Amino acid sequence: MSLRPVHRTVGLTQYRTSPAQGVLQRGRGGVFVIMMLAAGSLGQASSAASDVTEEIITLSSGDTAQLQEVIEDASGMAPVARFRFVAPWVADGAEYDRVTADMEELCQSYALGRLPDLRARPSLIVISLSQAPTDFGVPSPEITQFFESYSLNDGRCVWEPF
Repeated sequence: MSLRPVHRTVGLTQYRTSPAQGVLQRGRGGVFVIMMLAAGSLGQASSAASDVTEEIITLSSGDTAQLQEVIEDASGMAPVARFRFVAPWVADGAEYDRVTADMEELCQSYALGRLPDLRARPSLIVISLSQAPTDFGVPSPEITQFFESYSLNDGRCVWEPF
């Protein structure tokens, strides 16, 4: 099996972002929380470690997040900007409300300020927090991850269900 770039394989994969039984629904519902702790390969996580930048953001909750990468996707109907952060503390049983507040803060205070640097103005921003670096589009069930999407309205991030 040969590897193809992610942008050509999205939609062709058998893996889905949410389990067939539905997603964890607390608070706002619709957040995708992947908390499957299985024996897995740590090699995948370490192979993505070189993508992690030195930029560390201190959040108002007191925790930190480190930018892994920004992925722009203009191939769909609307441009999407994915801001992927590494935050090891999400694996320590972080409270859902605290995590979503931190993700909204990352959208408002970090992602919005970086939009002028992007090639296309996105209509949707996706913020992800992961306990360790991961390769985009590659299932990593052993890594805890949180995802939220936000539309842009009057210069503000507005939470959108997936």
